[in-house]
Amino acid sequence: MNVLRMKVGDGRSIRFWKDNWRGGGVLKDKYGRLFHLEVDKNCSLADRLSSEGRHWSWVHDIGSRNTGILLEMLTELGDVTISSGGDTWYRVVNGETRLATDRLPTRQNLSRRGLEIE
Repeated sequence: MNVLRMKVGDGRSIRFWKDNWRGGGVLKDKYGRLFHLEVDKNCSLADRLSSEGRHWSWVHDIGSRNTGILLEMLTELGDVTISSGGDTWYRVVNGETRLATDRLPTRQNLSRRGLEIE
């Protein structure tokens, strides 16, 4: 099995709802009710779980039922820490972790694929 995941650093390049940064799928699928109420569906992890506190932007009041779902999600994410370093993509191949640096869109990697950046 070949899975691309992210190691959390500063959380700026991780899309909170749409990237599989926790493993086990994306949060928009697991917490679809909350995703539906989210104003910024492309928000970053840093936007939602910054060290200054948790910041949310809903289309309207989420109500008591969805507050329970939010608390469930926050409990699941309770061990997430944001650091000053950058986020890192890595690949898990048959249980073995490998940095996915050859897949990042660096000038060198793009050049190897025939794409030149001026």
